[in-house]
Amino acid sequence: MIPYDCPRCGVTDEAKFLFAGPHIKQVCNNCGSYVKFYNKANIPDASEIKLKIWSITKDMGKIEQAKSKIGFVENLKGLYRNIMYWRLYLQIRKGVTA
Repeated sequence: MIPYDCPRCGVTDEAKFLFAGPHIKQVCNNCGSYVKFYNKANIPDASEIKLKIWSITKDMGKIEQAKSKIGFVENLKGLYRNIMYWRLYLQIRKGVTA
């Protein structure tokens, strides 16, 4: 969904987002190094991410296990919700490919 090329380790992967004060920082999902600041408006909506998660697995047990592993927080709103679902997506994707 959001590919990038890491300047440090050279991997091409999907982004990982972290809050950096009032900004969103894109970091490498492989080595964790800073890639760039990211426009908040370009982060996918939670409903779009849920569809992506569902296309990877329909196993609710795996989804609940991934939620537990990342410390998923329910009932968030706006950008916080989108980033939480993005973290869930990355965790589920990691579990499927591992």
